[in-house]
Amino acid sequence: MTFVYMVARSREQGSADFDEYRTRTQPVVDAFQGKHVASARAQGGAAHKAPQMMVVRFGSISQARGFFESDAYAAARKPTTH
Repeated sequence: MTFVYMVARSREQGSADFDEYRTRTQPVVDAFQGKHVASARAQGGAAHKAPQMMVVRFGSISQARGFFESDAYAAARKPTTH
């Protein structure tokens, strides 16, 4: 089986913000039959300033594109105000 992998870098700063981003996007990932397969902090820079990265696997390019272009993902990507 062939998979499509999407690498996302969060604009959020800090682990708590990234966790919130992942929580917001999870229902959209699920809706397009995606699966989070890895998360990590990018190397370099101060630990609290380095961007978080995650890898999401989809079963097809159409699922990945549908996810990325969806209104639901656009809404989930918007940072929350604290």
